[in-house]
Amino acid sequence: MSASAKVLFLIALGFSVVPAGATEIAVTLFGSKCKLRGNFEKPALQAVHAVSPAEALPSMDNEDERNPFDLLRKIKQSLLKTKAPEQHSLPKALHDYREQLIRRLTAQSAFLEAWMKYEKDSALPAFSKSLAPYLEAEKLKELEAQLKKNGAAKKPAKGEAKVDAFTQAFKFYNGWIVSSPEADFHRVIRTAGVEYLCAFDDGEEDDHE
Repeated sequence: MSASAKVLFLIALGFSVVPAGATEIAVTLFGSKCKLRGNFEKPALQAVHAVSPAEALPSMDNEDERNPFDLLRKIKQSLLKTKAPEQHSLPKALHDYREQLIRRLTAQSAFLEAWMKYEKDSALPAFSKSLAPYLEAEKLKELEAQLKKNGAAKKPAKGEAKVDAFTQAFKFYNGWIVSSPEADFHRVIRTAGVEYLCAFDDGEEDDHE
């Protein structure tokens, strides 16, 4: 989850949609203790938090998370969590959001697996074939051209060049696969009558009411 997305997430917390007396569960949001509140049973609220952008989308801001192996591990963890049987408790309003999230995470996982193989054998046709189900043919050709231009298609890059080749290719790919539904999450949970309540550093709880 990007830094800008975190800001939007926190801004979205400032609007109350749930009456007092609703069910609450304790959660952690960006390292802060929060509550998730709504007119649902606890398993449903737990499912909502599990598929939230803060929980389900791996951060790509840190330097050490520019490694495809680390990102793949985190994305697979997110997929397992998002596909878990417990998520069947999700309020109906979040079903489409969840399905789009799964499609995006699946596409990202396919890229990372293909990239790690590609780094070993530099087989561009095989790399492209792996991504064909997730990327339009025209954009796939653009990605191939990008790799050929920076030399990554001829032999595996090393050091910082290796990191740059990966981050540029992954950024391009992410921009054209099924879009991230994170911006819809806040609208959807408001529609479902669910909200976060967080305690900030000054010790005061913002109940958004």
